[in-house]
Amino acid sequence: MARKTGRKLYLNKDVLTAARERLVMVFNDFDNIVCSISGGKDSVVMVHLALEEARKRNRMIHLFWLDQEAEYQATVDTVRYYMQQKNVIPHWFQV
Repeated sequence: MARKTGRKLYLNKDVLTAARERLVMVFNDFDNIVCSISGGKDSVVMVHLALEEARKRNRMIHLFWLDQEAEYQATVDTVRYYMQQKNVIPHWFQV
């Protein structure tokens, strides 16, 4: 059961469960899924979860990265890894 304090509504579920549930709704409602990745921890987790759902459904996701050509090598390596995954249509733009 959810509890409300002030203007916030607290659900009785962890953020991982909530994120997966939201991704199920997105995949149910939309044909084209586009994720933007920065290479940071938050976007990498989101892409990882979106790929999990895509694989379950045998679907593709579009993965967008705006490479500013001044990135750490570890960031480039991380983004490259996800861009090369089976269920990904990569969109790698350099500015």
